[in-house]
Amino acid sequence: MNSLRLASRVPRAEAVTTGSPSTASTGNPAAEFAKAGWLVEVILVIANKSPERRFFAVGVGNAAEAEAALLRYPGILHEDQRIARRVLALRELSDLRLRIEAIRPYASAPNMLQGS
Repeated sequence: MNSLRLASRVPRAEAVTTGSPSTASTGNPAAEFAKAGWLVEVILVIANKSPERRFFAVGVGNAAEAEAALLRYPGILHEDQRIARRVLALRELSDLRLRIEAIRPYASAPNMLQGS
């Protein structure tokens, strides 16, 4: 059921974004990419179920903004705990092709909290 809540509301392959300019209007495709971002842990709260941890990359420069931004992500509710864990490394931003204000699921890996 827990996976259903997110799966039924999660966009398929695209990141969630707001307010970033299009590459057509700027003429520079790199202009949209985030220069800073955060790895944010979300603890999904579902009645009568064990909490489930999910991780997201968020293309903003401030931890509090990153935590708040996740409320725009489909399936994340205000009662779900959001914790900015660490700043994303420049290489991670590049590898993820994370755009300004975008939110992307971050693949779980044993050492993800330490960065790459």
